[in-house]
Amino acid sequence: MPPLRPDRRSSIAVGMMWAARITSLSMEMVVPALAGLWADRQWGTTPWLTIAGMGLGLVSAGYHFAYLIKVISREAASDDKQRPGSRK
Repeated sequence: MPPLRPDRRSSIAVGMMWAARITSLSMEMVVPALAGLWADRQWGTTPWLTIAGMGLGLVSAGYHFAYLIKVISREAASDDKQRPGSRK
């Protein structure tokens, strides 16, 4: 019996979804740090606003990462329930 696909979308659609997820997590970490760097240069507070931006970016990305883990595990659990012959 061929393996069941957990997702009915094409592989390119799944790949684009993962690329968007990874890109958004990366941007959540980088953009606040760059904004802090810019603000530091404008106001001469080097390196404090850059450090604050890095901290904000890490916290924001951490929450988003935890949310993605929860969504992915929920999707995996619902896929297991929909498969014929599943023991759950």
